[in-house]
Amino acid sequence: MPCAPTCDGAEAGAGAFTGGHEVYEFKIRFNDTWGNDTPSYNAEAGFAVIATDATGPTTYTWGSTDPPMDLVPNSWGHIDAPEFSEILVPIAVVGVIYFIARRRRRDEDS
Repeated sequence: MPCAPTCDGAEAGAGAFTGGHEVYEFKIRFNDTWGNDTPSYNAEAGFAVIATDATGPTTYTWGSTDPPMDLVPNSWGHIDAPEFSEILVPIAVVGVIYFIARRRRRDEDS
């Protein structure tokens, strides 16, 4: 796929066997997905795989219950990964509970 003029030249993909499985890693610039390098906080990108078997006409797809289409992002699947801000709340709650328990123990020892 040709790289657009705004494409980052350091976006090389890589493929290798890891643990007996073929693994691919791609670097994709925000601008290539959302059209700018500062997407909104809750922006979500779709993900789809369309692979063609080089030995025959079979096409394999992944990304939704129906085969994804190249130019229809709503047909792609979504991968939700937790962000730092979402994990910050549980960590803060555990910290508050720890300090309350510590203070109660200190008061009981006094």
